[in-house]
Amino acid sequence: QQTFNTTYLSISFGPCATEPSLHWPHSHCLSSGQTQSEHRFCTPLMLKGARKKLGFSSKRQKTPQKVVLVSTPLGFGVGSLQAYHTSLLVNDVEYSFSDEGICVAQGLRSHAHLAKYPSETVTTEVGFARGEANIMAVLQAHFNRGSYDLLRKNCNSFSDCGLAYLLGGRLDDRFCQMERIGHAADKYTGVVQMATGGAYTPNPRADKFDKE
Repeated sequence: QQTFNTTYLSISFGPCATEPSLHWPHSHCLSSGQTQSEHRFCTPLMLKGARKKLGFSSKRQKTPQKVVLVSTPLGFGVGSLQAYHTSLLVNDVEYSFSDEGICVAQGLRSHAHLAKYPSETVTTEVGFARGEANIMAVLQAHFNRGSYDLLRKNCNSFSDCGLAYLLGGRLDDRFCQMERIGHAADKYTGVVQMATGGAYTPNPRADKFDKE
């Protein structure tokens, strides 16, 4: 056990202590006529100073955040390949990506308008992120409003990056197969534009986007 003496108090702690033991000598702390209850009023400030002096952190560790992947199949696909809309729930707050940028909502708002919601919507708990993780602070600059691209930078791109940041994992390949095939076909033959009657055109604001 070690002991440190300060002007107002004596501090002692053992090798396994998580908090210092504080002792206030009456001759130093109590002025003439001061009662013990009046003296206790100054204890929190003294405790804070003692913790800092001994290297005890004054910050409490934040509670880990539960991360859930939400997926809903869309109404189209190619052969056995199915297109999906995905989003992430972090402590029950939904984060998704659209042409409006990163959307934050309570519940499963980004899935609610889909034909296969809620009958085919799947929620999968994928892990717990560290308490101080802030998905908006980290990803907002990379997923700006107006940068959405149906094939190259969509909701699944955002979910993939979100999982990488929060948990160090990646979105399962099955959610991104349509994008990979469609992107390759569009890049080399223009098949996607022809198949959609020109409804899809590449967004130039997504040209330099790279998930890796």
